Amino acid sequence: MTNHLPPVTRLPGLLAWRYSFDVAATQGQTPYFAVFEAEFADAAATTAARASPQGRQVAGDVANYATGGAVVIHYPVRPGTG
Repeated sequence: MTNHLPPVTRLPGLLAWRYSFDVAATQGQTPYFAVFEAEFADAAATTAARASPQGRQVAGDVANYATGGAVVIHYPVRPGTG
């Protein structure tokens, strides 16, 4: 991750980011070895960041650590109510 995280921190429009290598399933084995989450203002900002030079550099580095590829999902975050 020493090659992958520096360009991640330079993604344009990045508001926050988090990751973990401590990934576990509630039952059985998980197919994932890591989770990464990046926060952007909206889908357009995410798209622009992924298309940027830094985004292309991040995408190009995936094969160096995720030999099975990566799953990318987009989702809006809603505040919890209680």
